Amino acid sequence: MKEAKGAIVSDVTSDSPAEKGGLKPGDVVVAADGRTIEDNGDLSRYISSKSPGSTVSLRVLREGGQEQTLSVKLGTFPEETAEEGSDSSKHGQLGMTLRNLTPDMADRLELPRATKGVVVTDVEAGNAAEEAGLSRGDVIVSVNGAAVGSVADFEREIGRARPDGVARLRVRRGSAYSFLVLRVK
Repeated sequence: MKEAKGAIVSDVTSDSPAEKGGLKPGDVVVAADGRTIEDNGDLSRYISSKSPGSTVSLRVLREGGQEQTLSVKLGTFPEETAEEGSDSSKHGQLGMTLRNLTPDMADRLELPRATKGVVVTDVEAGNAAEEAGLSRGDVIVSVNGAAVGSVADFEREIGRARPDGVARLRVRRGSAYSFLVLRVK
């Protein structure tokens, strides 16, 4: 490689979307949907912003310098299929699904393990969450200034915000924080 850019694939889980798409350990992902990938965090953030079921075109360099373009159909976070329960909640009226942020999930999102909040695992088109600008992989850390460390905390604070019709969310996306306004009719 001419430059030290891209995301190196260190392992590919058996029967995963990556394996089905043709990724192999040692591949270096240099672009996703035509967008240059700088490092592993860049790829992780881009993939987590996409919806499950969507297809991403990855340009990879194989050992020996061979370049290939692969199509990978995205799946869901592994925890979504295992132990669905009190740590996961679908907010149909808001158009999103949330999960408690675990240390393992924080690792995958390349966040500090001690990060607290709830992870947006799905956003439905045309609903309040999409209108607010939320994306899959965002971590909601507070609602109207109150810290949220679990789905239950989020639900409590959204309940308090309902009379006003809006909730101010502090959201972590990658290493940056922003404020978004969510309509909570």
